[in-house]
Amino acid sequence: MINVVEPDSTFRTGKAWAGVWTRDISYSIILSMAALQPLVAKYSLMRKVKNGRIIQDTGTGGAYPVSSDRIVWAVAAWEFYKVTGSEDWLKEAGMYANDFRYANGNGPINTSNKCAIRTLKSDNTFAGTVVLPQRGTDEWSDWGYTNTVQVKLEKGTHSISLSFEPANENMNGEVNQAMLDNMRITKL
Repeated sequence: MINVVEPDSTFRTGKAWAGVWTRDISYSIILSMAALQPLVAKYSLMRKVKNGRIIQDTGTGGAYPVSSDRIVWAVAAWEFYKVTGSEDWLKEAGMYANDFRYANGNGPINTSNKCAIRTLKSDNTFAGTVVLPQRGTDEWSDWGYTNTVQVKLEKGTHSISLSFEPANENMNGEVNQAMLDNMRITKL
């Protein structure tokens, strides 16, 4: 069991690969390491978080556009929580800015009323409206960030959702779409 831990107290990815890989450590934690090596599991999970975001490894399998690395990391974090019951390693309570990386190629910038509008909810309670303006006609590879919505979060686990609600109809009435890449949560 000692041979699976690197000198920096994270899980060893493999004999030929240095560092922590998001998918590899996440699957290990899900399959048993949360119970067998909880402290190393915690260190490994946190090594894959930078600036409040889960790190998406490059290459095939878990990288853009699928983002499966981030998804399996979240499942591993949940497994760690279920095994240890520890909330101490989660973010502290406070105000957080939430925004989304998106693309919207439905029309010219700031004209034609073809922005996408969505509702942000925290623990199933309305938190604010997110606007995803168009970034240029057919510019689906031009990524940007939405407006931020501030949410007060207590220490612990929360449900945050972005949804299309009847109140989100824009003036155009026909076009209300955008592509989402990820959500960014920043402690204020």
